[in-house]
Amino acid sequence: MNPLLAIDLCCGAGGWAFAARGLPIRFLAVIDTAEDCRETWRINHAADHPDCTILDRDLADPKGVADVLDTIRESFP
Repeated sequence: MNPLLAIDLCCGAGGWAFAARGLPIRFLAVIDTAEDCRETWRINHAADHPDCTILDRDLADPKGVADVLDTIRESFP
Protein backbone atom coordinates (compact mmCIF):
# COMPACT_ATOMS: atom_id res chain seq x y z
CA MET A 1 0.00 0.00 0.00
CA ASN A 2 1.37 3.40 -0.98
CA PRO A 3 1.40 5.94 1.84
CA LEU A 4 -0.52 9.18 1.70
CA LEU A 5 1.82 12.09 1.17
CA ALA A 6 1.40 15.08 3.46
CA ILE A 7 2.77 18.48 4.32
CA ASP A 8 2.19 20.22 7.62
CA LEU A 9 1.82 23.98 7.34
CA CYS A 10 2.41 25.85 10.62
CA CYS A 11 3.40 22.52 12.13
CA GLY A 12 3.78 23.63 15.72
CA ALA A 13 5.02 20.78 17.87
CA GLY A 14 3.61 18.21 15.45
CA GLY A 15 0.15 17.34 16.71
CA TRP A 16 -0.94 16.19 13.27
CA ALA A 17 2.16 14.01 12.89
CA PHE A 18 1.46 12.53 16.31
CA ALA A 19 -2.15 11.76 15.33
CA ALA A 20 -0.86 10.13 12.12
CA ARG A 21 1.45 7.70 13.91
CA GLY A 22 0.86 4.18 12.78
CA LEU A 23 -1.04 5.30 9.69
CA PRO A 24 0.36 5.04 6.16
CA ILE A 25 1.18 8.76 5.95
CA ARG A 26 4.57 10.10 4.86
CA PHE A 27 5.35 13.73 5.59
CA LEU A 28 7.23 15.42 2.76
CA ALA A 29 7.66 18.78 4.46
CA VAL A 30 6.75 20.65 7.60
CA ILE A 31 6.82 24.41 7.79
CA ASP A 32 6.84 26.84 10.69
CA THR A 33 8.47 30.20 11.36
CA ALA A 34 9.06 29.41 15.04
CA GLU A 35 12.42 27.76 15.64
CA ASP A 36 11.26 26.07 18.85
CA CYS A 37 8.33 24.48 17.00
CA ARG A 38 10.56 23.16 14.22
CA GLU A 39 13.01 21.75 16.75
CA THR A 40 10.23 20.11 18.77
CA TRP A 41 8.81 18.57 15.58
CA ARG A 42 12.29 17.29 14.71
CA ILE A 43 12.75 15.73 18.17
CA ASN A 44 9.27 14.17 18.21
CA HIS A 45 8.89 12.97 14.62
CA ALA A 46 12.08 12.99 12.52
CA ALA A 47 12.79 9.32 13.29
CA ASP A 48 9.38 8.37 11.85
CA HIS A 49 9.80 10.65 8.81
CA PRO A 50 13.54 10.71 8.03
CA ASP A 51 13.09 12.14 4.52
CA CYS A 52 10.88 15.00 5.67
CA THR A 53 12.20 18.51 5.03
CA ILE A 54 11.73 20.97 7.90
CA LEU A 55 11.46 24.53 6.63
CA ASP A 56 11.51 28.00 8.15
CA ARG A 57 9.32 29.88 5.68
CA ASP A 58 6.79 32.68 5.90
CA LEU A 59 3.72 31.49 4.03
CA ALA A 60 2.46 35.07 3.69
CA ASP A 61 5.46 35.70 1.42
CA PRO A 62 5.16 34.41 -2.17
CA LYS A 63 8.85 33.39 -2.04
CA GLY A 64 8.13 31.24 1.02
CA VAL A 65 5.24 29.52 -0.77
CA ALA A 66 7.41 28.97 -3.86
CA ASP A 67 10.12 27.37 -1.69
CA VAL A 68 7.57 25.00 -0.16
CA LEU A 69 6.25 24.02 -3.59
CA ASP A 70 9.80 23.44 -4.84
CA THR A 71 10.52 21.20 -1.84
CA ILE A 72 7.40 19.15 -2.52
CA ARG A 73 8.30 18.76 -6.21
CA GLU A 74 11.81 17.63 -5.28
CA SER A 75 10.32 14.88 -3.10
CA PHE A 76 8.99 13.04 -6.13
CA PRO A 77 11.26 10.86 -8.28
